Amino acid sequence: MAHRPLWSDGAPDGVKAAWAGLKQLLTDSPQNWDVWIRWYESRVAGHSLDGQGDLEIAKLDYLTSQFDRDARAFETPTADINAELQRLTDEFWDRQNKQDPTAEVFSLTDDYKIVSATQSQGLALTDTPEQREWYDELRDAVRDALDGHNINELGAAAKHLSRLAASLPDAMAEGRVPRIWRRANAVRRVLDAHDRTKDSEDYSADRLLPEAAETLRDVVGSYNNFRVGDDGLMQAEIDAPSPQDTDEMLQSFALIDPVIEAAIDSGLVDEEAAEALNDVLVDTEIGVQNHVMGRMQIEQGRKTRANFVKILARGARRVRKEVEGAPSHALKSGTYAGLMTLIAVNSSPLIAFGSIVLGAASLVFFQGLTDDDNKP
Repeated sequence: MAHRPLWSDGAPDGVKAAWAGLKQLLTDSPQNWDVWIRWYESRVAGHSLDGQGDLEIAKLDYLTSQFDRDARAFETPTADINAELQRLTDEFWDRQNKQDPTAEVFSLTDDYKIVSATQSQGLALTDTPEQREWYDELRDAVRDALDGHNINELGAAAKHLSRLAASLPDAMAEGRVPRIWRRANAVRRVLDAHDRTKDSEDYSADRLLPEAAETLRDVVGSYNNFRVGDDGLMQAEIDAPSPQDTDEMLQSFALIDPVIEAAIDSGLVDEEAAEALNDVLVDTEIGVQNHVMGRMQIEQGRKTRANFVKILARGARRVRKEVEGAPSHALKSGTYAGLMTLIAVNSSPLIAFGSIVLGAASLVFFQGLTDDDNKP
C-alpha cells in the first residue's frame, strides 16, 4: 500500500483546493516548511516509504541529539528544527549516493548536464619523493614510445599510449588514480594480447612488431614500478573479481549499458564523461577474456557504471524536489527534460541495476517520474 497513491483516481477537488491553499501559506512562511511539503506530497503520490525514510531518520536523529543535549528540545524555534531536518536529510542522501573515487566520478551541473568530475573528486596519487621519480620515469617511457614509433607500428597501443600520456600531467599532484589505472591497464592488455600470440604461426592482429613490443614492455615495466608504491593503483589490482563474479557483472551490465548509450546519444553528458563511459562499454566487449587484467578492467567498469547511476539518482532527486515543490518552468527544457525523459523511459533497468549498486532508499527517485512531469 505504501507504494500506491493515496487516491487512485486523484485527490478530490476539495482536498486539492485545501492543500493548495495550505501549501501556499507554508511556502510563504519563513519557517522552512519545504521539507514537510515534499514529505506530504510524496506520501500522497505513493512514493515508497523506504525512499522517504530519510525524513524519519532525520527526525529521530535530530530529536535524539536534542534530548541528549537539552531537555527543553521542543522549545527550539520551528524554523530552526525544519532547517536542521533539511540539513540531515541532505546529508543522508549525500551518503546514499556517494561515488567511489577509485573509478570515474561524475557531477551534475545546474542545468542537469552530467560532467566528468574525476579530476576534482577522483582519488589522488600517493605523493612521495620516490613516487615522483617513478612518475617521471613513466612519463618519459610513454613519451619515448610515442616519439619512437608511428601509429601503424604501435597498433592498438597507439591510442591507449596517447591517452595515458594525457593523464600524466607535469605536476604529479594533478594525476588521478582511476584515469591512470584504466589507461595503463589498456596498454598492458595490448602487450598481453601480443605475448599470447607472438609464438603462433597463425596470423593475429594482436601481434606487434618486435621493436614496438619491447617499447611497450618498457612502458609497462615503468608503470608497474610506479604502481607498486601507490596505494590506490595497488587497490585496483586487488579488486579483480572471480570468473563467476565477472559473468554476473556482465549480466547486470546488460541492464544499464543501453541507458548509458542513450545518455551519450542524447547529449546529456559532456565530452570527457562520454569518453569515460564509452570506454567501459568497449571494455565489456574486449575485456571478457578469462585472464586477470581483463577482469580487473571489468571491475573498474562496474564501479564507473555504479557512479553513473548514482549521479542519475542525484539528478532524479533534484527533479523530484522541483516536481513536488514549486517547479521552475524555465528549466523544463533542454538537458532537464532530457534527463527526466531518460529516467522515466528507463526506470525499470535503473531500478534493477540500482538495486545492486545503491541503497534501497535511493531507488524511489527512479519511480514515478513520467514524461508528464516535463510539461509546464
